[in-house]
Amino acid sequence: MERLLSMPYCAMEEEFVQRFRRQLEVQSSKQEIPALQHDENGVAFSQADGRRKTAKASVTLRDCGSGGITINGKSYLQYFPILQDRKQLMFPLHFVDMLGRYDVEATVEGGGHSAQSGALRLAISRALLSFVSAGEMESMRQGGLLTPDPRVKERKKPGQAGARKKFTWKRKKRMSGKGPSGRVTRDRKLVILFFFLTTVPPHMDLFGRLHKTNEELITEDDPLALFCLARR
Repeated sequence: MERLLSMPYCAMEEEFVQRFRRQLEVQSSKQEIPALQHDENGVAFSQADGRRKTAKASVTLRDCGSGGITINGKSYLQYFPILQDRKQLMFPLHFVDMLGRYDVEATVEGGGHSAQSGALRLAISRALLSFVSAGEMESMRQGGLLTPDPRVKERKKPGQAGARKKFTWKRKKRMSGKGPSGRVTRDRKLVILFFFLTTVPPHMDLFGRLHKTNEELITEDDPLALFCLARR
């Protein structure tokens, strides 16, 4: 609307244009917020789940902690040897500037390291909603922290080398006329003999040359070849 009103001569109809202006609904208001709970010591904590591909993660976020992160009973430094996976894990806490304030206890199963780090990132982001304000929640939504990643590995297709990859295309070669035994088939041999019987005069030695240079093609046991030799 603001862009429409900034065009020339639109100020004359500003009152008419403003009738169609509607306040956009804050999308973060539809986000489900985990209930904030307290343990026997009065420490607030929140629980949330996350998924990525085939990995499933469950996170417990405790307030007034020292910033420790344990995954399946191990430190995140031992569980994730790759630096990129650690960055995915710490990004939600760093985004809201609360790194080192909460203790994270997580369990994760299924998938690989990349899928597990993505599932933990989503679970931590959802658990943080119990401790942040509405404005920070909207910033997290716009930053993509609250959006599940639906991408999964695409299945291999029949008749193809992979999900999208095709087999190498080769142009069809001309038939060599050879059968499984590697010799010229009988049909092709008959065509050759018929050609010379109908075109070559008896006094010419072309058929004899053919017979001499292709001894494997025409044998003495072939009646048709013997007939041609007798004609010569």
